[in-house]
Amino acid sequence: MPGVAVIIPNYNGAALLPDCLEALRRQTFRDFITVVVDNGSTDGSVDLVRTRFPEVAVIALPRNLGFAGAVNRGILETDSEYVALLNNDAEPEPAWLGALVEALNARPEAAMAASKILLYDRRDVLHSAGDYLEASGRPGNRGVWQRDWGQFDGVDEVFSACGAAALYRRSLFAEVGLFDEAYRAYLEDVDLACRARLRGYRCIYVPSARVYHRLSATGGGSLAAYLFGRNLPRLIVKNFPGPVLARNWGNVTTYQVGLVLEALAHIREPAARARLRGLMAGWLGLPGLLPARRQSQARVADPSGLLAALGPPRADFARSTYRSEVEISVVIPAYNEADRIPETLSRVVKYLTGLGRTHEVIVVDDGSTDETASLVDEFARESGAALRLIRRPHAGKGAAVRAGMLSARGRFRLLCDADLSMPAEGFDRFIPLLEAGVPVVIGSREVPGARRYNEPAHRHLMGRVYNRIVQLLVLPGIEDTQCGFKGFRAEAALELFGRQTLNGFGFDVEILFIARRLGYAVKEVPVEWHYMPGSKVKPLRDTWRMFRDAVKVRLNALCGRYDGLPRY
Repeated sequence: MPGVAVIIPNYNGAALLPDCLEALRRQTFRDFITVVVDNGSTDGSVDLVRTRFPEVAVIALPRNLGFAGAVNRGILETDSEYVALLNNDAEPEPAWLGALVEALNARPEAAMAASKILLYDRRDVLHSAGDYLEASGRPGNRGVWQRDWGQFDGVDEVFSACGAAALYRRSLFAEVGLFDEAYRAYLEDVDLACRARLRGYRCIYVPSARVYHRLSATGGGSLAAYLFGRNLPRLIVKNFPGPVLARNWGNVTTYQVGLVLEALAHIREPAARARLRGLMAGWLGLPGLLPARRQSQARVADPSGLLAALGPPRADFARSTYRSEVEISVVIPAYNEADRIPETLSRVVKYLTGLGRTHEVIVVDDGSTDETASLVDEFARESGAALRLIRRPHAGKGAAVRAGMLSARGRFRLLCDADLSMPAEGFDRFIPLLEAGVPVVIGSREVPGARRYNEPAHRHLMGRVYNRIVQLLVLPGIEDTQCGFKGFRAEAALELFGRQTLNGFGFDVEILFIARRLGYAVKEVPVEWHYMPGSKVKPLRDTWRMFRDAVKVRLNALCGRYDGLPRY
């Protein structure tokens, strides 16, 4: 028997199989057999494979057993050292299988290997760079819907391999069991990873193992939504040890409530109604899950392996492939800033010129009713600086910053308040971190080393009260979300501001929340901050508005409004 059995579950995939099987013919690693497990297709899939791909073994099942059932039949009918899973709507690159085998050969502690999966029709967009599972029970594809900038090009440990394209040691199945056929499809790969983690096994992500995937070409729709909703309770109840459930019951509840809210927000759509039915079926079937839980927990050898692996995704932009002729962009939102915009521009341009790097300054005029825009134009003419003015109707600071960040060209994009309450030289602490790969750097007036000058006591007190509310609701651990000086790598700026929805002062919280959701590190750096009279912030009014926006961010997340492709 060859060293690897590549198992392809198939149901009415005659239109998809040729591309998939031709791609396997092009593999540089040759020690494998391909097995198509057909789930009772009626479209001639079996005859197509036997006629056009005689080297492929076919297991023809009389009825549809779902993904898990088909894969298990393929595993039981083979005896190779490794088992690879590949969807019939996936097209692997020639080095795919060899890269996975090499990775597991080099890592004896790992029993699973995940591929880099990209969209078939947008090959610069990720679908999965390995899967993650949060302590709330929220599963996800690492990097999903993000442009592939190289942020997931490290050989990393991940929670799970997406079953659309993965490699497993056969010995893993002998110890933890096959895929749980009660799932039928969706989350059965995460369930297997949970059981493996509880037995001390690990999963490695191999970025050189690249696959292009036609999403839901043989699935999706209402059935997929129903199965996902139904299978989530089984995943949590079956696999989470008691201490994890006790510690995270609030997070689990919040996530489940969020799924219900998301379904209700889209209740006119068949898939939303199906997911709601699935969630109800899953939790109403709780008594039937208890035997599966007892069986799963009885086999636990090392629960710390599961506990340590739970968490959000992580991205690293140090390997980014992004290139630009402009190194640094400074975005300045402005609304009725005629009294100080000339001085601010003079100091910012002087600072950038002193750096000796290619740069640009973008002023976004948010519908000013004074001479702000004309003064910016005049400064650009007289100074010859690389300065652009974007005129917009008055919509709010968040809308102005979004317009500037998405139109900027710099590899590093700095946000600067028009009052320059932090001297421009403070960006000296931002740029090295951005160069090192940190996607988001924010100025902080609260971390050790920061200094405040001339700030009224009541302003500081209100800021701290608001921050505690923000930490409680959406951003634990970030001490200062509202400092107006921030830095973004271009790749992060496009992803974050392409998902931003809030137009007012609450946009800072939203951007940082999305960053964490995508797995982007956020680094706070201390700044010297000078209180400037004439601030547009009205403490009582705007504190209430920002509190309202923080709640809206949480609701947006619960309703799935930050998922999907960014709008840029």
